[in-house]
Amino acid sequence: MSSFLHVEVCQDPFFEKYYSASTQPPFVPFTFQKGDRLVMIGDSITEARRFSLMLETYLSVCTPQLGIEVRNIGKGGETAEGFLERMNNECLRYQPTAAVVCYGMNDTGYASNNRVAADHYSAATARIITNLISAGVRVILSSPGCIGKLPPDDYMPDAHGTMDGINTTLRFIRDEAAAIATAEKISFVDHFWNMYKARINSIMMYGDDYAVCGADDGVHPSWAGHVVMAYGYFKALGINGDLGTIVIDLVKKTAITQGGHTFIGELNGLYTFRSTNYPFCADGVPDKDWSIRSGMTLVPFNHEFNQMVLKVTGINTSRYRVSWMNHLNMLEEWHTYTDAELFEGINLAEDFHLNPFSTPYNRVNDLIFQKQGIESDETWHTWEALGASAEVGLAECESQRKELRKAIEHAFVPVIHNIRLEAI
Repeated sequence: MSSFLHVEVCQDPFFEKYYSASTQPPFVPFTFQKGDRLVMIGDSITEARRFSLMLETYLSVCTPQLGIEVRNIGKGGETAEGFLERMNNECLRYQPTAAVVCYGMNDTGYASNNRVAADHYSAATARIITNLISAGVRVILSSPGCIGKLPPDDYMPDAHGTMDGINTTLRFIRDEAAAIATAEKISFVDHFWNMYKARINSIMMYGDDYAVCGADDGVHPSWAGHVVMAYGYFKALGINGDLGTIVIDLVKKTAITQGGHTFIGELNGLYTFRSTNYPFCADGVPDKDWSIRSGMTLVPFNHEFNQMVLKVTGINTSRYRVSWMNHLNMLEEWHTYTDAELFEGINLAEDFHLNPFSTPYNRVNDLIFQKQGIESDETWHTWEALGASAEVGLAECESQRKELRKAIEHAFVPVIHNIRLEAI
């Protein structure tokens, strides 16, 4: 049921002004190690708690066996050079073992064709990567995205940039990031081209008003744009999107499972399962930029990273209604499928927007949003406004963060769910 559309960069005139000068660095796989401490480093786009929220929630409930701890230390308005000033006290002090780094948007100065800005970005980012690697941190470096409209005047009071000119500067910076990743042999995420391709995909699918890069200023991506960014990180981080398979045998009235799911039993055509990992859950309309579900149509997110598959054997009718319910048999959502579709396998995570995992998933997601808010308080030293010392303020924030991490662990519980198949 996927409606993902893909446009090759080199085949469309939309890209001609930028494409010819850009090359892709060699793909360098990244592999999580159990218990990794991942920091997300960047500007306001990282601080926004959008792609960072999707990534942390996914790691927490879809791949809990990895045991990854995540900390968001993004800071609005920051450049790569600015991060160097706080790197020791607000990053390395947490002893990270893995990091994603995303600067470049503010580094442009919102000026057109600015190679000087790209040089400054390159020098600062090279130092960031060197320092992280020297501290034993495994790094994923990402380029900035593109802009989708000319930012307001207060972004560039003296720069007087144009939309194409600023995007050219961003592409210069993108190329510098790619060169650093190549030289250091580290993983690279190409947000510039991923976002640029998503822009044309969205226009073709949903019209000119669809704002992947953000409707307000063209700089801060919409939720759909953050899905595109999350997709890039998931690929670089080597995340395995196989979230388990359920195979129901209608003749034997039994089921076999793999990937964190256990078959409990069958009663009157109702098949009951217990799951210790969740699918990535997102509701919302398919055609609006503020919808996560819509963002999933711009990239093959569900196909690559959100596969919870149901297969059915022993089929004796050409069409079935499939209902997916919680443990109280409250109907969450149902769809109809052909016998061939069920035999081949359907992706429950993609097709069922409201499902038995939605409520517990959102409970964990909300707590992670709160936790990342505390991390933002640490980044901005909010205790200073209260007259507290850095030692007291940081200790209080870390205490709150610790309690929220406990709450997240307690909220992540196994889910009992039921599947009913009815011949039509």
